[in-house]
Amino acid sequence: MKDDRTVISRKALITLTLSFLLVYIPLAGRIDLIIALLAPFPCIWRFLRSFRMVAPLHRWARLAITLTAIAVIGGYFAASRSSLNLFIDLLAGGTALKFLEYNSSRDVFYHQLGIFFLAGLVLVFNTGIVMVLFLPAVVFLYLLTAVFLESSLGLRGAVKVGGTIALEALPLAIAIFIFMPRIAPFWNAQVGDTSKSGFTTEVSADDLGRIIQSDRMVMRVAFDRGTELPESLYFRTAVYPVFDGRSWKMSRPAADFVHGITIRMPFMVNTPGPRLTGGKRGGYSIIMEPGMDNFLPTLLGSAECPSCAYLRHEDIWLSKRRVLQKESYRFSIFAGIDRSAEKPQYFETRLRDAGNNPRTRELARRIRAEAASPADAVSRFLGFLKSGGFVYTLDTEPDRSSSNIDNFLFSQKAGYCSHYASATAYVLRAMGIPSRLVGGFVGGTMSQDGDYLTVRENNAHVWVEAWYDNSWQEIDPTAIINSSVTERGADLVAADPAAMGLTMRAYTWMKSLMDDISYKWASLVVNYGLDEQPADPRSRYSGYLEKLVKAGIIIIGFILLTMLAVLLISSRKKGDPVAAEISRFEQRIASAFPGMERETGETVRDFAERAAEKSTDENASVIRKYWNVLYDFLYRGTLAKDEALRTLKGLRMSIRRGAPKTRS
Repeated sequence: MKDDRTVISRKALITLTLSFLLVYIPLAGRIDLIIALLAPFPCIWRFLRSFRMVAPLHRWARLAITLTAIAVIGGYFAASRSSLNLFIDLLAGGTALKFLEYNSSRDVFYHQLGIFFLAGLVLVFNTGIVMVLFLPAVVFLYLLTAVFLESSLGLRGAVKVGGTIALEALPLAIAIFIFMPRIAPFWNAQVGDTSKSGFTTEVSADDLGRIIQSDRMVMRVAFDRGTELPESLYFRTAVYPVFDGRSWKMSRPAADFVHGITIRMPFMVNTPGPRLTGGKRGGYSIIMEPGMDNFLPTLLGSAECPSCAYLRHEDIWLSKRRVLQKESYRFSIFAGIDRSAEKPQYFETRLRDAGNNPRTRELARRIRAEAASPADAVSRFLGFLKSGGFVYTLDTEPDRSSSNIDNFLFSQKAGYCSHYASATAYVLRAMGIPSRLVGGFVGGTMSQDGDYLTVRENNAHVWVEAWYDNSWQEIDPTAIINSSVTERGADLVAADPAAMGLTMRAYTWMKSLMDDISYKWASLVVNYGLDEQPADPRSRYSGYLEKLVKAGIIIIGFILLTMLAVLLISSRKKGDPVAAEISRFEQRIASAFPGMERETGETVRDFAERAAEKSTDENASVIRKYWNVLYDFLYRGTLAKDEALRTLKGLRMSIRRGAPKTRS
């Protein structure tokens, strides 16, 4: 058996270690703390071992370290109950521990495979533009390691060989990327810390303050050319029709769907919803950022998204799986929408807080008595807000009292969108007008070239829908108080660069450039597949050209399979069964007598004699007989190859485990 210091050269060890660190560092934040801190030590030990600065580890020491690591990981798994975290910890920890065991070139090969699996795991959590630099670097270090393992080339020669291999593989990689069918992830686990959209299945008046002050990106929206857009872009995300006196909640079927519970399909299929009329007037695509939910912000009147689930009664769209990475969705917009069939449900009229907010109830009774119609009542209440000295501010304290609506309308008179929407919906229900809250986003920032709209968390907004005039009507009370709020982010025309300073112009230009690069990467690379890919080749190729492309793919695949088969057959022919038997004999000795390893430059005869001298009498006889049979076959030619191999295998298997004898 080879000395573990000579299994891998120092140059190969350096490139292998660099590739390990390159994939390990991005995952460190997702690995449990103890494992993340201890994982680099096997790598350090391997480097010290290559310089003879530490002794080799006994097999029992390696076993004890491995079992301890498994116990630690199992403890974390029992505490977190996350199978995904367990998988990450096992793969990262196991790959790190592999530095402790380099007994053959096969160990190095397995170590390379582990590092490559880690690289794939990084791509699961991060598909951003940084991957343009990350993945080629990992592949190139992998190729350099392979070159250093098989040759004595210097750095310049290895780079040349590795670069040549990478360039030769590039056309095939591009062809696979374009034509290989893409499938959805096999898992639907929660990753990340918080939702990027900020909306959940429940919202109260004080919930959106933090999210409105965040500039984290939620999505990018690209509209088809010629699409007719409304003056204000309200992206519906969630509808909250259930009020319990303190907070507004989604209906049970919608909440069940969001939480991954099997939804009652009759609610979606049989319940009347809005009817789209007037034909299509355009379409748009959205690229969602990763988050913890499956809410999809859409414009009213959107339709035709095969990868989405549509809740008819509430007119909202949800992704069929949680958005764990950048995802692309496409919608069509229809010119008209008829909502008369979408009758209110019983829970869209109830207050369920009898005795609370008496002043608000009295205000609602008085306005409704003076109004000629529900529409007039809504107009009168909005007038009350406009002339009542109300102000828009994010600087408010949470009000947990039972009369929070009274306090807001008659004392505080200051708040943000969720305060105004909650109070308005409450007053309308007190008037007997069915109402509900709608959460979503308003406006966005258009890119300088007009290709897409960027929507961020600070575009989050809440408004009201009320049922009167035989339809659901949208009401935005916040716009009555401060119209700039609904225009926030609706920067459909870029700011005038001449009005900015030099530093601000440079910052704006750089930020816009990075946004454009990120958008192009997401739309052309990350999200190429699932929806776009299956239709893309058909749209580009037709008739004989399409058949030619398909035939070319089949021919290339056949050639690759043939080459692979030839390589496998030739490698089997080139393998020397006698050399393989000798290697197994060395491994048997090392396994039976720990510490008994073949030294560099030592012949098989000398190794066998040294092992026999330090072995028990029974094993010494077997070992010497093994060498005699091998000698007769190799140098005297008195044994046939098959007979010699059978005899050698039998002798090897008869070597028993036992402590070496100590001879003076």
